[in-house]
Amino acid sequence: MIVLRVILFLLLIISALYFPWWIDLVLLTLLFFIFPNYFEGIVFAAFYDVLFSSGFAIYATIYATACFLIFGYIRKNLL
Repeated sequence: MIVLRVILFLLLIISALYFPWWIDLVLLTLLFFIFPNYFEGIVFAAFYDVLFSSGFAIYATIYATACFLIFGYIRKNLL
């Protein structure tokens, strides 16, 4: 399972270089939904912000942290 997480994380980083932002957003959301405690998503979002933002924009990191917290809450309390 860990090997799958690492492979998908590397594919997510590669997708950031070649695909539009909305595909990366959908992939990131799916990975947060599939894997519990997907910390790699927050790391990817920080990488994405550093790579593509101009100035001090951390929108992807805020989105990833919110998804991490929301899906964690849903898993803990509703599933």
